[in-house]
Amino acid sequence: MRYPFVKYPSHQALAWLVALLASPLAWSQSPREAHPLADIEATAVDYAAEAGDRFPVPPTVRPGRLDPRLRLARCDEPLGAFESPSGLKAGSTVVGVACEGSRPWRLFVPVKISLPAEVVALARPVRRGDTLAAGDLFLRQADLAKLRGQYFLDTNGLVGQRLKRHVRANAILTASMVAADRLVERGSRVMILSRAGGIEVSVAGKALRHGGRGDQIRVKNLASGRTVSAVVVDRGTVRAGP
Repeated sequence: MRYPFVKYPSHQALAWLVALLASPLAWSQSPREAHPLADIEATAVDYAAEAGDRFPVPPTVRPGRLDPRLRLARCDEPLGAFESPSGLKAGSTVVGVACEGSRPWRLFVPVKISLPAEVVALARPVRRGDTLAAGDLFLRQADLAKLRGQYFLDTNGLVGQRLKRHVRANAILTASMVAADRLVERGSRVMILSRAGGIEVSVAGKALRHGGRGDQIRVKNLASGRTVSAVVVDRGTVRAGP
């Protein structure tokens, strides 16, 4: 059976699509015979909540507002739910709800999916070039669905990184705001660590580019003259190989 689609207005910019059965039997003229809107909304909310493993943190789901004038025939079977063609996304989205009983109907119900979590923020105003200390960072509550860019859920690896620009206090820290502190300068001498036959060896080398902790750079082995890739592990120290 095919269900035609019509537009469902909303106070938000997003227009909610509503699919109703072509037969007039899907409409109920009597409030007593109409399916409770609260049941329809709850079905959509439950579906979205059960799909919480798709998100980085457990979601909080709230129903949008269905037009109270909407009258759909009371379903004589348990309602079902399905995903919209655009998928289930954090923020404002829709979930399909369907009645497959004797007077079938379908519609897309607006829901709002929030992702409450603690993220790293700045405890004080910082200036471009400042180096982050442990006391500069704290965790504050935020809705991940509203954040843009790469945020941080913990402070691991942030201490010692430099700020690329001025940032106000209480601002949420993102990857675009920080740069890893240079531990290796291009042209400087470095110690190249590697493992051979279960034994760790070190040789003198020369860095061919700048690098922060975890960066992969090219270095020249001064003993053999070979150029290899290595990962910066500490100031003046890189590790080559596995």
